[in-house]
Amino acid sequence: MAIVGITHKVTLEEKSKEFGALAEFRGALYLAWTGTDQRINLIPSYNGGQTWDEAQKFTSQEKSIDGPFLLADGTRLLIGWTGADERLNVANVDVN
Repeated sequence: MAIVGITHKVTLEEKSKEFGALAEFRGALYLAWTGTDQRINLIPSYNGGQTWDEAQKFTSQEKSIDGPFLLADGTRLLIGWTGADERLNVANVDVN
């Protein structure tokens, strides 16, 4: 199977100097990124990334010097990042 292109592009109004992370959890797709203020942001999509639910966007007080990572293992959604103090952090993302 060969990659033949990129389709269904969606551009958000949000900005970041770092690469974002994607993970699927409990039927939703989650995007995490570090904003231009270095705060960690998360937003869900309930239709495979065609649209993003701005009303559900979460901005953490945590700051990261690079892009976060997301990992979903079926029972929990985890996020990891490098803090402003350059220490590694891992935490659960609480999803209701």
